[in-house]
Amino acid sequence: MVPEDIDDIYALYQMVERGDKIKSATTRNVSAEEGKAKARVCLVLEVQADGITVDLAVGILFVKGKILNETNHTKIGTFHTLEIPVHQKVCIRKAKIADEEIRALESLTLGNKAETLYVICRKEGYALVLSSEYTTKRIAAVQKEKKKGQVEKTVQEIAKHAKASVKLVIVIGDEALVADQMKKMQEFKNKILFVKKAFTSENTSAGDAEAIRSAIRLPEVEKQMCSMRYGKEIAAANEFFTKEEGSLKGTSTGQKEVQCAAENYLVKKLIVVDACVKSKRPEERVRISEVLALVRKTGAEIHVLSQYTPLGEKILQRGGIVAILTQPVLIADFME
Repeated sequence: MVPEDIDDIYALYQMVERGDKIKSATTRNVSAEEGKAKARVCLVLEVQADGITVDLAVGILFVKGKILNETNHTKIGTFHTLEIPVHQKVCIRKAKIADEEIRALESLTLGNKAETLYVICRKEGYALVLSSEYTTKRIAAVQKEKKKGQVEKTVQEIAKHAKASVKLVIVIGDEALVADQMKKMQEFKNKILFVKKAFTSENTSAGDAEAIRSAIRLPEVEKQMCSMRYGKEIAAANEFFTKEEGSLKGTSTGQKEVQCAAENYLVKKLIVVDACVKSKRPEERVRISEVLALVRKTGAEIHVLSQYTPLGEKILQRGGIVAILTQPVLIADFME
């Protein structure tokens, strides 16, 4: 596969597991001739994954493992870290793959991932920009009709580019005619947010990004985007923090407390950060797996948050796992 954007890199991070065989182009320092510094050469290496990390700021997946193919510069069994950025081909061999992972792969096109469509209104026409959690890309430009009263025709053209996955359409500009007409259409019902804002950014991708940044800084836009972008896991995390801040004895925090709550069948909702599920420390992975197994037995809700979301970062600071309890008890009373 070839990851097209940071969303794809993050999806690979979630999919690759220890023991998987990963093959990709890479570079490696090798010994040069006597008296010369080491040389860096390009190779195609396959490793058996042992450690998997990701840097979403730059969009690179790091897979450390034992080398499986011998070359003039490497030996089988030595360690190497593959760095897989956006647009680099990678081959993954797994002993087994779950149905949900196959469905996840099938949905990795921007059209299926995008949840927000921006319609940027300029004098010369309209720029249509799709956005997912990590990726923003212009997909089309629609010319403005010269004749007055033909807004409906323009909106029909815009509608052709709207994807079924889009949950929110933000129309940015100093005219409301397009937004008003879109609100009348069934496919845009209850999805339109009009931001009346004049701007002078260029009709380029960089200009689009500038217009979007200026619009989503507005509190009303941010509020509606957050409510539509995230699902039940965000609501559960917010519920946890509300209970915690209210000093109610209805939450547990950290791995030891949550494990105790799970052993006593007290967990109503479990929120865990993905970094813990795929921890580098074997003992942490085992503990999290045990807690997940206990919680599943009781039918409690389980929510997994990305460590790269604001709420995910806050939960990671609390040990990476928290729980809302079925009753207002103090977990310390159950712990030895």
